[in-house]
Amino acid sequence: MRKHIQILIASLFVLSLTGCYSSKPLVSSIQDREKAAMQLGISLNKKDYLPFFITATQWLGVPYRSGGSSKKGVDCSGFVFCFYQDVFNITLSRSSKDMYSDNCSTIRKNKLEPGDLVFFSTGRGRKINHVGVYLKDDKFIHASSTKGVIVSDLNDPYYKDTWKKGGRVSPFQSHSQFTSEYFTKLFI
Repeated sequence: MRKHIQILIASLFVLSLTGCYSSKPLVSSIQDREKAAMQLGISLNKKDYLPFFITATQWLGVPYRSGGSSKKGVDCSGFVFCFYQDVFNITLSRSSKDMYSDNCSTIRKNKLEPGDLVFFSTGRGRKINHVGVYLKDDKFIHASSTKGVIVSDLNDPYYKDTWKKGGRVSPFQSHSQFTSEYFTKLFI
């Protein structure tokens, strides 16, 4: 009799576990990851923090507007300002030059991680005047003055020539902590 009760309890326990399992979020997550990877032109895996990349896709195609800071139109620093608010709930300085001097520590190009900022000097002189957010696979998202919010490649000759430096936003020692598990613990 005691053995039957143990088997019954074990069976009920197993059944209760299977009742909580659902493959729907996993399938949706896989589809979302594949869609984001295709839109951004990068490879994504299950350890990548998907909301970061999905947020990036939601900004693609937003038109350029000098001084803009909404999905109706943004300039480069307005995009980064809004993106960091959306994803990390962090308020950065509003200009690309001030983002670097006030909010970042320098990161070498070969040490960039998702979420790092990339700075360029696209005008005359060597001052920082353009910023974007590093995605991965040498790709970054930014607001182009001619094309709006797009993904570009750091290896493109234009961005190689105008590269100034990479920056890691001060609250983060390393963005490699940005895994799905990390954000689940942080925000839930």
